[in-house]
Amino acid sequence: TIKTLLRASDVLADHIQAAQGLIPPVDEARSAALVGELEVLTHGGEAPPPVMEEDDDFGFTPMAFDMALDEPAAPMGAAPAGWRIVFRPMGRMYANANEAGLLLRELGRLGPTQVNLDDSAVPTLDALSVEDGCLTWTVDLSADVDEAEVREVFDFVESDCDLTITPLGEASDAVPDASAAAVVFED
Repeated sequence: TIKTLLRASDVLADHIQAAQGLIPPVDEARSAALVGELEVLTHGGEAPPPVMEEDDDFGFTPMAFDMALDEPAAPMGAAPAGWRIVFRPMGRMYANANEAGLLLRELGRLGPTQVNLDDSAVPTLDALSVEDGCLTWTVDLSADVDEAEVREVFDFVESDCDLTITPLGEASDAVPDASAAAVVFED
């Protein structure tokens, strides 16, 4: 079992430190009992109950503890922290050598994101123009960051795209129609 392997790792570390003269020699009976447990595990079967070690000189006693934080729990129905960012790059954004993918990556550095792409405005191939932006990205950023930090991501392209930033609690929970929007990636 995992516990047996972890104990074996500890005993091996003790043997190495003892060989280096850093600690007193290791109890050979303890090592032999652990070797027996490992052999049983290697050849199948259940390991015998572990040999209980004597209390150390420091009087260590294991204790259970609760990992609950002292922070108050979020009230039920409270809006999640974060932002909904909707941006539609215009053709000039791409003409200025900016990429939506880089902006999405920078948003991902602020915290976990869910990205949806609305490609419903993409025209047929014969009507497609490289001058027009026809993709709209909706990003739900689940992070407790200031709006200024989000706007900073779009600092160089804000005039080259349609941009809306709203708190997640105030943002409409509706994502565009499933046929028009697809989850691109979640972080």
